[in-house]
Amino acid sequence: MGRQGAAARAVRARGDDHRAAAQLPVALPSARHQVEFFASFHDPTAMALQALGPDRARALKAELLVLARRFDVSENDTLALRLDYLEAVVGKPGWL
Repeated sequence: MGRQGAAARAVRARGDDHRAAAQLPVALPSARHQVEFFASFHDPTAMALQALGPDRARALKAELLVLARRFDVSENDTLALRLDYLEAVVGKPGWL
């Protein structure tokens, strides 16, 4: 495995936690707005909806709406989400 493999084994041996490091609050006007935003501007979502056809695309949008509402932490009609993210810092090892 070489030096890179040894470093990876050392990290696993220490039991370093690689879960999400922080939460990013996101606020949008509504869950429906979030679904329409993703359908229009998030390429993987937009391409999936286009590939599904009208009936299945409506069903997927309905599922996305339910999902957004499930994670909504707002106390009104807006949509507030707490998104976990992981910050990764990558550097070139000295031995390369």
